[in-house]
Amino acid sequence: MASLSASNSLTDTPGPILAARKLGRTVIAYKNRGIYLGQPTQPPLIWDWYLAHPEIGTFGNGCVVDAGGFHAFVGINDFYTFDGAQVQSIRDANGVNPVKEWFFANMNGNYSANILGRLDRANDTVYWHFPSLQSAGLLDTWVAWNYRTNRWTKGIASIEAIAYPYVPISLPTTFDQFSNTYGTFDGIPDLPFDSQQFFGSTQLSQGYFQADHSLYSLNGAPSPSSFTTGDMGDDKRFSFFSMIRPNFATVPAAAGAMSLTDNHRETLGAPLVADEPELMDVDGNINMIGNDRYHRFSAALTGDYEILGMDIDFQDAGAR
Repeated sequence: MASLSASNSLTDTPGPILAARKLGRTVIAYKNRGIYLGQPTQPPLIWDWYLAHPEIGTFGNGCVVDAGGFHAFVGINDFYTFDGAQVQSIRDANGVNPVKEWFFANMNGNYSANILGRLDRANDTVYWHFPSLQSAGLLDTWVAWNYRTNRWTKGIASIEAIAYPYVPISLPTTFDQFSNTYGTFDGIPDLPFDSQQFFGSTQLSQGYFQADHSLYSLNGAPSPSSFTTGDMGDDKRFSFFSMIRPNFATVPAAAGAMSLTDNHRETLGAPLVADEPELMDVDGNINMIGNDRYHRFSAALTGDYEILGMDIDFQDAGAR
């Protein structure tokens, strides 16, 4: 069988090719500065390449995630998408990326080539695992972008590598597992030998390797989580509130699944004073009282949830 191949150099911008991904019938090559698009053509050229962008590029192969109809990637100073025609910064409706400054301030630039992206196709989410400033190259922190809702989040998890594309939530039973699980043949439940219980799960999950080189699946119970708002208020007036109601798209199922702390102060730059945390009641309200110029709320939650915002019963408490 004959092969059809050719070689060429992409010299419109300096440096080596650091990443490459398929996009439809094309191949996209990324340098640190420069994005190239290659299209198959007739001999003797074989491939027709042109420079799609002369300035934007990436750190390494793991930075680029194929999301189907486009690539999402970490650039040298921003997050971008490329659909084969246009490179765009990832921005919200106000033209802002809420995690850009945090990411580049906390990512260890000495190990930027270690960044490893992955696609959670079921949830339309792109994850980038990266080394923090406290890490000597280990991928210990992540940031994620949901391209359906254009929302971001971040978290902490140490990984070594990603398993592609997916792994079963539970693996087939081996002879060693059989003896450890059932002990003797008398311990086997009343199931046929071809029961699916012995063959593992048909449901797939994303998998990853931790530093112990063992394979794990991302299907466990959610860990406790938290978030903190910005300062609410102004220098001229005091604001009083007596109730807060969180707005959930997905409500956490556990009782007392959310607690809220009011961190307040009279002037920006002054130390924050933290009041006692209060739990959300069965009606979905958090009954707490606060009175100050500025309020910053810290929430702690357990369980699976999606929060859209909070209604805060602010009232003008006058100027002092």
